Amino acid sequence: KEIIGDIDIVICRELTKVHEEVRREKISQSIEHFQKTNPKGEFVILFHPIFLVCGWLAALSHAPLGIIHLAVKELGVVLFCVVFLKFIEYLKLNRLQSMAACALAGLSSGFGALLLDLFGGESFGRHFPMDLWLVDSNTFWSLLWNPLFPYALTLMLLAVYLMDRGTSEANKACVWLSGLCVGLLALIHPYETAVLIPLLAAIAVVRLKQGALPDLARFAAAAAP
Repeated sequence: KEIIGDIDIVICRELTKVHEEVRREKISQSIEHFQKTNPKGEFVILFHPIFLVCGWLAALSHAPLGIIHLAVKELGVVLFCVVFLKFIEYLKLNRLQSMAACALAGLSSGFGALLLDLFGGESFGRHFPMDLWLVDSNTFWSLLWNPLFPYALTLMLLAVYLMDRGTSEANKACVWLSGLCVGLLALIHPYETAVLIPLLAAIAVVRLKQGALPDLARFAAAAAP
């Protein structure tokens, strides 16, 4: 806890056995539980690799963990902005189109926050706007939320860019790298892969038609590990 902070972890006990138990909670909650309950059996502890890296950096630099989290998150935001602007350049958008793309990226989930300010929460009734409660639906909120989301957004954008470029320019390396981005995304924030993989497959099919199968095989081989 002192090294990586009071992060969410998963503690699995007696996996694949009769008395299998899985606990998803904060480190502090686990400590409190096992101070009262004698641990029995074989345990596996799971936690996120980015938070582990943050803990290592905090231990090596003797900086507060919160500052390390902030620095790592801001680095992810910078990476996302660089990739996003490169993608706009790749699409050869003019100035007006580029400005619209930047605005739409920030408002991709809708105008719930604006409506909340104008009319108050009572005006929504039972149908509360998704961008006010689901972080993943809001690009701007995702970039501000925690260290995971900027890197997840960057990998998603990179995967689309690399697949489109690889299939349009017959660049096999880009297709391999697109699969690698999806594999890394599955490691740090897997929820978006269910939407991203069909999108990438559709890009390959639209670009190559019946010739898409070899590139899809390369993509799958890079993403699978």
